[in-house]
Amino acid sequence: MWQGITTADLPSLLMDHQVPQDQFDAGTFYWRLDHSDGGADVIPAGYVEDAVFSTLGLLTHHDTLLADPDHDPEELALLAGALLDATKAILVSLPEDGQVREHLNLGGLHLNAYGGEMLYLLDQLNLDNDLEISDLDSETDFAGMRQDP
Repeated sequence: MWQGITTADLPSLLMDHQVPQDQFDAGTFYWRLDHSDGGADVIPAGYVEDAVFSTLGLLTHHDTLLADPDHDPEELALLAGALLDATKAILVSLPEDGQVREHLNLGGLHLNAYGGEMLYLLDQLNLDNDLEISDLDSETDFAGMRQDP
């Protein structure tokens, strides 16, 4: 599977690994490359660590492209769309009690590590302090969700 794959392929692999908008856990990421449950009889997507680390990978590539004056605008737009979907999925899942559980929408095991990973991601996303979760349905621009550098 990995033969011939390079780190330059990672952003497209991550975007292909994102749950489409018409499915349960839209905007999150599958935990297996084949998008199945691997015979484990579990939900195939929506886990905190998959969402956090996949979003960080996309974000890193997005910000690297953004800093390049010769970037491909179509590639940047694709990344921004994937990041918008991921960010929305993550933000609406955040519990009021602050206890981040293993699955974004279904709960499960609570580990402080999930909370730490989520805090790190939120810091890296650099979201606008005035962003309201109630406004996410109408938000269509990833850049509009972020603070100015």
